[in-house]
Amino acid sequence: MSCARLFPLMFRIGIMLGVIGIAVALASLSFDPDSFLRGWLFGFEFWIGMSLGSLAILLFHYAMGGAWGVATRRIFEAGAMTMPLMAFAFLPILTRLPAVYIWARPEILAADPVLLHKSNYLNPAFFSLRAAGYLALWSVLAWLFFRGSSTQDRTASPRPTQQLVALSGPGIVLLILSGSFAWMDWLMSLEPHWYSSIYPLMVMSGQAASSFAFVTVIAALIADDPAGAPALNAQRFHDLGSLLFTFVFFWAYLNFAQLIVIWSGNAEIEIAWYLSRLEGGWTIVAAILFAIAFVVPFFLLLFRARKRDPRRLARVAVLVFVSQILNAYWLQAPAFQLHGMEFHVAYIAAFCGIGGLWLAQFAWLIQRRRILPVRAPEFPNVLAPITLAEGQ
Repeated sequence: MSCARLFPLMFRIGIMLGVIGIAVALASLSFDPDSFLRGWLFGFEFWIGMSLGSLAILLFHYAMGGAWGVATRRIFEAGAMTMPLMAFAFLPILTRLPAVYIWARPEILAADPVLLHKSNYLNPAFFSLRAAGYLALWSVLAWLFFRGSSTQDRTASPRPTQQLVALSGPGIVLLILSGSFAWMDWLMSLEPHWYSSIYPLMVMSGQAASSFAFVTVIAALIADDPAGAPALNAQRFHDLGSLLFTFVFFWAYLNFAQLIVIWSGNAEIEIAWYLSRLEGGWTIVAAILFAIAFVVPFFLLLFRARKRDPRRLARVAVLVFVSQILNAYWLQAPAFQLHGMEFHVAYIAAFCGIGGLWLAQFAWLIQRRRILPVRAPEFPNVLAPITLAEGQ
């Protein structure tokens, strides 16, 4: 499909999903405000993870290089630049923290010595200040790389790209540190007696996998477009498939590492987190998640022919993307559903509402520039020949 057809269509679908989803979510607010906020947190968590994952992979590409990154740079940049929208989407959570986080409820805090001990860190004012800091930092980083890439489009000098390469190293350090604290705040503190040093990295690895899967699907959809075809050849898809395999394996490794350490330690506080996610209906969810997030894509991505075929690779990427939606739900929802798995329409509505707006902004951003960075200094060396006129 051509870019001229795909992205306008994606924009219209995104707006439609966003409007309908948010309308349904707001309707649920009138009769079940707590479920609305918890569903909103779920939608926010997944879609800001898409923005954050895109930004992280973009920074790693600038730091390490690679032809795959030049071919898909525009997609990652558009994904990362949705960060300001996601920052705005966090406001409903900040306005009603006690409905989501038990440590924000004074009556519970006063009766719990553990939470009282953590209150210097876990309190609404400091939590909100930290959230603003994370979101501002990520938005600035996304803007700097988007602006630098746009500047490179207007000049033959390699200086804009060199500046981004120099910025990528410190940016990666800041991103990992801030991301670790953010997911301790936003997700791990939903169950504030529980802790894991691997958990934030485990969350971010899933976000990177879902972002990379999304980019792989977009690349496969536009592989036949003359504007991108010279770059998106069989070798590039082989690279994307190999990297997707790496993200899937890394995510599974971190999950297994956390499980084996906590299970072998058999500490009551730590193991309770897994018990709530492996009992009742959650047992089936965990089994499905293990199958579609690791086992199936792991074996499918072992085959070279599948990785070099855009359509076959895209099917695996869709499976990875869907599995990470389920993973995000599995991580969050059991913290609220203490009596077994329950269904709330607010989760689906908020996910579609926030996701629709994310897709609409992504589609709008990616249409503003050429699909390939033809003036980037790496372009002539790592991609098939393409003239500037052809990239206009």
